[in-house]
Amino acid sequence: MGNEILNPREKQILSLIVSEYITSGKPVSSRSLSRHNTIELSPATIRNVMADLEEKGYIFQPHISAGRIPSDTGYRFYVDNMMHLQELTLREKQRIRDQYQREVSELDNILRDTSLLLSKISDKIGVALVPHMEKDIITCFTFVPVSANRLLALLVTRSGMIKEHLFRILEPLDRSVLEQVNRYVNDLVVGKAIEDALELLRREDLLSFSAFMMGIVRDQLAKSLEEEKKVYVGGLIDFFKKTGSEGQEGFLSEEILVRVLGQNEEERSEKNLAVRIGAENRLQALQEYTLITRNFNIPEGLQGKIAIVAEKRINYGRIMSLLDYTGRILEEMIDDIFKEG
Repeated sequence: MGNEILNPREKQILSLIVSEYITSGKPVSSRSLSRHNTIELSPATIRNVMADLEEKGYIFQPHISAGRIPSDTGYRFYVDNMMHLQELTLREKQRIRDQYQREVSELDNILRDTSLLLSKISDKIGVALVPHMEKDIITCFTFVPVSANRLLALLVTRSGMIKEHLFRILEPLDRSVLEQVNRYVNDLVVGKAIEDALELLRREDLLSFSAFMMGIVRDQLAKSLEEEKKVYVGGLIDFFKKTGSEGQEGFLSEEILVRVLGQNEEERSEKNLAVRIGAENRLQALQEYTLITRNFNIPEGLQGKIAIVAEKRINYGRIMSLLDYTGRILEEMIDDIFKEG
């Protein structure tokens, strides 16, 4: 069901049903369609076409004596064959640009703000997935004395990631020894991708210099990768309040979104902008929603993802344009940060 070729008459009726349902939220009847000035068909013919569309799986009747609403297959056909991306207003574009003109250098903060921005402008759930940072380049790794028996391990990367780890040492380190350790560590890891630096530090012969200090460096790099595999979600609770489905935010959690976006990332869709409608989302928690994702690229081969989660009855043309435009501006700003670095 749903793979049949539609004739022009069926396409026209399906397009009107989807558009009207998105606008009104009410099942669409043959009588309401017959009032459209673009249709020159009798109500009886419209009913016959609707019956054919229902048999083919593009629309269905939610309950007896109601009109018809689009199925997941109907939405998919509409998005692939009939929908046009809707240009954002100048005000919306400026609002997005303004968000990224503030001076921000940490990728974490940028993506957190992006998830909130997407949520506010779309009135849906905004999501930003932090890219896997294995290929992020280390620009600084240093040990800073905080007190006689405490050192701060500081890691900084080209993407703007900053990680600190405070730890205790048994005996105070002479300043000259600490400087020697810092020089050695910097020569070893600065300018390398985190994954390459970790591979170096796993070699036993390198640890003879200072097994304890090198262990700290290795653990800090490994920890930074574990911590970075996360997602920022904006507007989750507000969305469920507005749609009258409070309590669902526990069902559709941040952990679920990490899993879903991670799966999509592994599949490496050729499309930069991808739409998954209802049952196309494998996880049960998302099968009543539409997930629209956009990849964004960061220099050094890093790639993240931004997304909007919404009910299936949305203005696809506008939401997809919003996500695509935000992704382009996000890439421009991150690119500028890397050039400055």
